[in-house]
Amino acid sequence: MSSWYTPVVSFLESSAKWMEKNPTAASMIGGALAGGAQYYTETKIQKDRERHDKKMYDRRKSDQLDNARASSGIDASGYGNHAKSLVGGTGLLNSAKGGVV
Repeated sequence: MSSWYTPVVSFLESSAKWMEKNPTAASMIGGALAGGAQYYTETKIQKDRERHDKKMYDRRKSDQLDNARASSGIDASGYGNHAKSLVGGTGLLNSAKGGVV
């Protein structure tokens, strides 16, 4: 009775025998595989770091722009809007008629 793992076991046995007969080649192949895995891992880590740094840069830039808008009165929460409510068309300082302001 043959199952799905019989060819896998057979391949592993023959590979182990080959590695016993050729230790130098097996060591070189293992080193190449380890080097490839390390390269892949380092590349992925670097890409993740760059993606994170860009995200943080964009967030800082957005915060700086939001803060600049707020302090210039462009946005609803800026100081300039308070000045408009004092001296604007129907503001506090313009709405006094003949009385003491």
